[in-house]
Amino acid sequence: MSGASTKSRNSAPFPPLAIAERLQNWWEFGDQKTPCILATLAPQRPSEPTNTDLLDYWTDIDTVMTREMARIDQTRWLGESVPFHYIDLGASAMPVLLGAQAEFIDTETIWAHPVFENPEQVLNCRLDEIDPLYRTMLELARRSAETAPGHHMVAPYALGGILDNLLGLCGAESTLIELLERPSRVHPALEYLKRIWIEAFVHLQDLLGQAHPDSGIGWAGIWAPGTTFPLQEDCSYMLSPDCFREFCLPHLRDLIDLLDYPLYHLDGSAALVHLPTLLQIDSLKAIQWQPGAGKESIAQWIDMIRTVLEHGKSLQLFARPEEIDDLVEAVGARGLLISCPDIDIEQAEKLADRYPDVFL
Repeated sequence: MSGASTKSRNSAPFPPLAIAERLQNWWEFGDQKTPCILATLAPQRPSEPTNTDLLDYWTDIDTVMTREMARIDQTRWLGESVPFHYIDLGASAMPVLLGAQAEFIDTETIWAHPVFENPEQVLNCRLDEIDPLYRTMLELARRSAETAPGHHMVAPYALGGILDNLLGLCGAESTLIELLERPSRVHPALEYLKRIWIEAFVHLQDLLGQAHPDSGIGWAGIWAPGTTFPLQEDCSYMLSPDCFREFCLPHLRDLIDLLDYPLYHLDGSAALVHLPTLLQIDSLKAIQWQPGAGKESIAQWIDMIRTVLEHGKSLQLFARPEEIDDLVEAVGARGLLISCPDIDIEQAEKLADRYPDVFL
């Protein structure tokens, strides 16, 4: 396959210098002739878990490590993609680790059931290494970091959005009522959860930074030459712009200031009402756009994409390989990072021929 051979992952530097330079340039919204492309060619025969018990699938350290290392080794990492292991406890990991009841649905989904009746009760929760799940997440991070140098990056578990975490602990409906009727009870809870978020992130950086100093990666899969994390408030689709600015924006700003390379995960067309607010945050480097099921076609979002780029923000998009040329023709290449997960061999060959500078 022209230009798309598997990259060597065992020699320094890691990631390869050309990939690191292109991704750093993308984070800084530098000029680029072609978009950055994160593409993976999934293994034809992916390793199946040997233990089908759902609790073991998610939390048995040996099971998880064996499965994830096999996935990394069997996947072909193309373009600017960098092998990484996401310490995964589902999207609601933080509420679960703070006391929400976890329900393991299948190998893709964990539900978090609220356990508190009001925001004031949240002030008593904490991350505790006595808790088996939290201890497991930390041990997975340690084990993965030990084997990571020259092989893979390690992405922290989902720390979540601050208001998202409150909803996960107290329930969406009751918490949204509190926002409107008793905001004085909500603000201290959000401040408390933000401090927990920051302490957890710093702790994880201490664990993971030993494997790859001065670089990082989040579950979005984008290597950065410093600390990074995909920030989010998925519940924002239920909020007015004024509510978002009051309850989410102050904490987002603090988390953005904590990170060298902050990315915001903008989830769903209903959340676009908050895009103008996000674009006014100078220190926010990039936005990841996830339009939602049934709205994936890139062509319908050209105006929005152009707006983000015109504000000097880099943008991560998910697209089919055949959409890339039209997108670049419409908005240019600068600031674009396009994720094409799990493509097939024919698509990989076409991308390699079309973008030989990317598929080194």
